[in-house]
Amino acid sequence: MNAEIAIESQIINATIETEGTSKKYMRLIVKKFLHKSELKEYYRVLSDNKDTLKIKEKKIYEE
Repeated sequence: MNAEIAIESQIINATIETEGTSKKYMRLIVKKFLHKSELKEYYRVLSDNKDTLKIKEKKIYEE
């Protein structure tokens, strides 16, 4: 497995290269981690390009 994490301002890019593991499954694992860490309300998982997922901070609007 080849994994690479890059932090740019408020965006964390996680690139993972594995054989036999789908991007959809990796997205599910990241979402599960965010939920267990009680961070799901603050972050979201996006598809950046074909092989990259992005974990980005949600915009929080205060009234």
